[in-house]
Amino acid sequence: GYSVSKIKVTDSPICSFCKDDLETIEHIFLDCHIVQELWSYIGEWISNKFDTHISSDRKSILFGKFGSQNIYKYENLIILTIKHYI
Repeated sequence: GYSVSKIKVTDSPICSFCKDDLETIEHIFLDCHIVQELWSYIGEWISNKFDTHISSDRKSILFGKFGSQNIYKYENLIILTIKHYI
């Protein structure tokens, strides 16, 4: 993975959330146990509140959902919003 410290987002190569691993793009959005809890919590909240499921698989989180279904627009907006928050 590409280290976030190399692109000068941060000076430290260690994950700013879990402090356990290198803060790569893949780690920060997918593998960090703190962020995994966030994805899980938001997924459960959306499921309970709106009776729908949002895809939180690795490919969807990194690249978004592709296709002509309208729901993908909303899922992509949610995924991008969470990634911006992270």
